[in-house]
Amino acid sequence: MKFYNQMTALKGKLVTQGFEINLPTREEVEFHTMDIVQKTKAKRQYIEDHMERISTSDYVIIANYKKNGIQGYVGPNTLIEIAFAKAFKKPIYIIEEPSIQPCLDELRGFDLQPISDLYTS
Repeated sequence: MKFYNQMTALKGKLVTQGFEINLPTREEVEFHTMDIVQKTKAKRQYIEDHMERISTSDYVIIANYKKNGIQGYVGPNTLIEIAFAKAFKKPIYIIEEPSIQPCLDELRGFDLQPISDLYTS
């Protein structure tokens, strides 16, 4: 959720091109302020909400901007979302090509398309 502002800007661009975009809820930005019981309950709900959004979407866009010095960073939550999208047989588009990171082999195993392909399809 570190990239919420970038995702909101991306949403604005895509909406002007006729796309309907669902973003994760803003409440996730405040996740770090919760105690362990609240975090556990909230995380469970966020996972269920993400699965529902993904299952009802036509495709999924992964907003994987540079983080912690890693270009095209994909963290554990995003990797889970990619797996959900794959399980639901949704096309997956990615903002940046992932660079060297712990889950790079797993990312290569998914059929991730550059976002530019979304505009040409």
